[in-house]
Amino acid sequence: MPCIWCDRGTCIIPGHAVVREYDVGEPDDLPPLVDDDGQAPEPIPIFDLSGQSLQRLFPRPPPPRPLPEPLLRPPAYTRFWDLHLTDHHGWYDFCLNILPEVHYQERKNANRPGWRPGDGRIRVSWRIARDFRASLRAQISALQRMVEFCQARQGEIVGLGNAPARRLTAYLQDEFANEVGRLEALPQQPEVKKQFSVFTLAIADAQRLLQSCWRNPQARAAEFGVIRSRLDPALDQLREYRNELTRLEGRLEDYDPDDDDAPASSYFATIISMQDIARQLPSGLGGSMVQWVTDPLHRGKLRVSSHGDGRGNLFMEGDSVRGALVGDWLYANGLEPERQPDGQRQDRAGVKGERGLLTINLSICMGGLGYDAESSTPIFGALQVAEQYTRPALGSAVDQLVRRLAHHGVHGIEVTGSNLVVRDEGGRLGEVEGDGWTLLAHSARKIRAIS
Repeated sequence: MPCIWCDRGTCIIPGHAVVREYDVGEPDDLPPLVDDDGQAPEPIPIFDLSGQSLQRLFPRPPPPRPLPEPLLRPPAYTRFWDLHLTDHHGWYDFCLNILPEVHYQERKNANRPGWRPGDGRIRVSWRIARDFRASLRAQISALQRMVEFCQARQGEIVGLGNAPARRLTAYLQDEFANEVGRLEALPQQPEVKKQFSVFTLAIADAQRLLQSCWRNPQARAAEFGVIRSRLDPALDQLREYRNELTRLEGRLEDYDPDDDDAPASSYFATIISMQDIARQLPSGLGGSMVQWVTDPLHRGKLRVSSHGDGRGNLFMEGDSVRGALVGDWLYANGLEPERQPDGQRQDRAGVKGERGLLTINLSICMGGLGYDAESSTPIFGALQVAEQYTRPALGSAVDQLVRRLAHHGVHGIEVTGSNLVVRDEGGRLGEVEGDGWTLLAHSARKIRAIS
C-alpha cells in the first residue's frame, strides 16, 4: 500500500513501488513539511531519534512575553505590627486611636481564611503593663467625673427658669472656674481636652447670656437652644471616650511566652515603653513580634507610633529617642540580616524585598524632616511627585533609621514618613494641612527610602 512518502516521491520502504509525482495540498494551519526553496526535497527518516522531524510538524512555541513592570501598589501585607511607644510611666497620648485601628484591621481581614473575630490582638509589655493599666483607669475615672459635671451643667441649662437662672448665675460666678480647673488637671487624652474645652466654652457663652437676662431667661430661649445644641455633641463624645478606654482595658493581654503567636492572625498591636528603645533592652515580646513580622512566608509591615519633633526624635511626654535607636532595638530583638529581605523587586524608592519585613512606617509628625541647628531652620525631605522621587532630609528620623538598618546589614526594607503633621482617623493615617486631612496610604507624597 502506498504511503505519504510514496506520494511525495521520497519513499524508501521496500515493497512500496508506487511513486506518484504530484503535490498534495497542505492545511493552512500547518507549516510545510519541506522547505520550499527550489531545491530537491531531502528524505525525512521515519525513525528519527533526534526529534528534528517532529519539530517540522510541531514548531517551537513562541518565546514568552516579557514580564510586566513591577506594580506600584503590590499585594496587601499579610502581617501588620502596630508598635505603640509610651513614656516610662505608661502614658500614651494616642490611647483613643488603638481600638479604631484594631477595628479597621478586623473589617479589612473579615473575609480572610482563618481569621476569627477578636484576632486583632493588643499585647502590652510586662515592664510597662501595670503602669499602662493604671494610666487607663485614671483616665476612665477622670472622664466619669467630667461626664457627671457636664450632665449637671446641661440639665441646668435645659431646665432654665427664673429661680434656677439666679442660682446658676451665682454658681458660674463663684465656683465654676475652680471646678473646671480641677477637672482639667486630671489625666486626659488630647481629644478629651478638646471636647471638654468645647463644652466649657459653651457654658461660658451661657454665662454671658445670663448676665443680660437672668430675670427672664425665657426671653432668650432661642439663644439658649443654640447653646444646648453645642453642649449635647461634646457630652456625647466624652461618654464615648470613657466607653472606648474601658473597652481598650478589656482587650489588653499581657505577653505570654508560651503563646502560639496566633498564626491565623494578621494583625498585632503592642504597647512598649520608649525606655526599652532607649536602653536597647531585648524582650520576649519584642523578640516574638520581630520573629512574627519577618516570617519569610509572609509580607510584613511595622508601624511605629509616637510623637515626632521634626528634628530626628521620637518622643512621648518627657521621654525621647533618636530614630536610629529604633533600628538598633529591632536588631537587638532578632532582626537578622540573612533573613531580610527575601526576593527583590523594583520600587519607586529603589530595590525592595518581596517577603519578610518589607516596610517600616514612622507614624510620627514630621518624620522626614531634618533640622539645621546653625541656622535654626527645618530641612524638608526631597519630594518630586511627578518624577516619583523622594529622599528624607539628612538627620531626619526616617534617614537615621534607614542608615542604621544598613549599618546592621539589613537591606531592602522601605522606611516611610512625612514632612507634615500626621493624624490618625479611624485607624487610617493621614497628613494634616490646615483644616484638611489627606489619606497617606499609597500616597505619592510620602517620604520614602530603602535600606
